[in-house]
Amino acid sequence: MKNCLIFLGLIGSLILGFSTKAEARHTKYGAGVVLDDAGTEPQGTFELTIPKVVYSGSPGYYTTSIWLALTYGITDHLEAVIAPEVHDAIWGRDNSGSNHDFGDVVCGIKYQFLEERNNLPSLAAKYSLKIPTNTDSKGLTTGEIDHAAYLIVSKGLIGGQLNLNLGYKYVGEPDNKIYSNQVSYGAAYVYPVKKVSLVLELVGKTDYKRPHLTTKENTLDLYGGFKYGFTSSLGMKAALGTRLNQATPDYLAYLACAYYFDIKN
Repeated sequence: MKNCLIFLGLIGSLILGFSTKAEARHTKYGAGVVLDDAGTEPQGTFELTIPKVVYSGSPGYYTTSIWLALTYGITDHLEAVIAPEVHDAIWGRDNSGSNHDFGDVVCGIKYQFLEERNNLPSLAAKYSLKIPTNTDSKGLTTGEIDHAAYLIVSKGLIGGQLNLNLGYKYVGEPDNKIYSNQVSYGAAYVYPVKKVSLVLELVGKTDYKRPHLTTKENTLDLYGGFKYGFTSSLGMKAALGTRLNQATPDYLAYLACAYYFDIKN
């Protein structure tokens, strides 16, 4: 827990040296609650997101996870992100016990190579790398290095915005463990109503069966939620979901806050 407080203190100190700046992503209505959009942060702009993901529903199944994601606009169409995972006895993994520490770290980069114009959608590609930064024995990491690539499409539709996500994750196999690669897909519709944006999302994932595996797990989740802007630089998003197929858990929830700022001139 001490390490977590030190990290949060450093982030807080950095924010005090910056000025706030309104969200100005390069799509009209931005991302959904769970799924991404094809926009990027403008050059010189930071986004600090503290999402808390809660999964619950089936008897004996309960886990939460907190990711501190810091995104920076390198150029107007290129952004980078680093997101360490925080574990806590209350907020951490279901198997973390009483450990208070960091788990895995995800680093990523996204490039928007086409902005929406006329009948053409906005297109972006994203790559992420998950690095284990703790020990598997403590239940604080999955222990493998993952590579993931995503194609993201955003298009204005009926007064709102449709975001489509398609991804493929290569899951490493540490210590002779066997995992499946994963194909993910989803669609989100964002509809603005003043400061609130209503969001409906369908999120799916399937294990891409390797030759030496005989089973795979498919999940399909339906979320309903909203995004709300308290100010031009501070917002939140939340959603409740249900798993449509027979996989656990039965119900899901997502909550996140985002703070936007840039370096003072």
